[in-house]
Amino acid sequence: MSEVISTSAPVSVVTNIDGIVQDVPMDYAGLDSFPVYRSQESAAAALPKDGQHLVIKAKKNSSRGSDADDGWAVWCVIPGFGADIGALGAWSEVVNSVLLQQASDSLKAWRLNNPIASHVPRSLFTVQQLREDYLAGGAGLSMDKETLEKLYCASATHQAFITSDKFKFNQQYRTLVDVFKGKIVSLAGRSHGSLSDSDLDAMVAKLADDDLSTQFGVYVVNRIQQIKKKREEEGTELDLSAL
Repeated sequence: MSEVISTSAPVSVVTNIDGIVQDVPMDYAGLDSFPVYRSQESAAAALPKDGQHLVIKAKKNSSRGSDADDGWAVWCVIPGFGADIGALGAWSEVVNSVLLQQASDSLKAWRLNNPIASHVPRSLFTVQQLREDYLAGGAGLSMDKETLEKLYCASATHQAFITSDKFKFNQQYRTLVDVFKGKIVSLAGRSHGSLSDSDLDAMVAKLADDDLSTQFGVYVVNRIQQIKKKREEEGTELDLSAL
């Protein structure tokens, strides 16, 4: 799973030089690579006060228990994308969300191939490179079911369902809400084959506007687009006239 973390109140950089902890600014503009941190606290301490940087996180869950060696999490401070996408107006929030998720995914992919490296190349996080990586594979498409379920339950879409009068007084409506949740969660697994094209269209149509620029909404929209594209390329419907 990949995750994006940003801090609204950045703190100054803390560096350790010859065993002495100093509070000094870091010139990120002059770096060819960015340090990789093993804790969120260390990354937060390295976040400049200029409001133009953010912290991203990449995580690999352990497959053998919480203390297994194959589970890890890393953090990195990178420049924000505001200067590059500010001219997009209302669309900038959506594009920013996609770029952030792709940055986190790129950090995870890099870490998998460089498990002991202490610095990640700056070039991975340029808007142009992130755009190319996104178009090549999509952003946020590595989400697991547990994470997607948590994001969905906290989403404006789900909250609108469960706070409605129909949910309170109509059992059939509550059943439909549960079915919808199950279909959303199935997007993160291999069981999405049971979803019809009409199911996929309905899920996009039911997303609340407030969710469209969130990690949850970006994932759902892009995952559905990916599934549809793959079906078109593979030709899931049989043409009996070819017999």
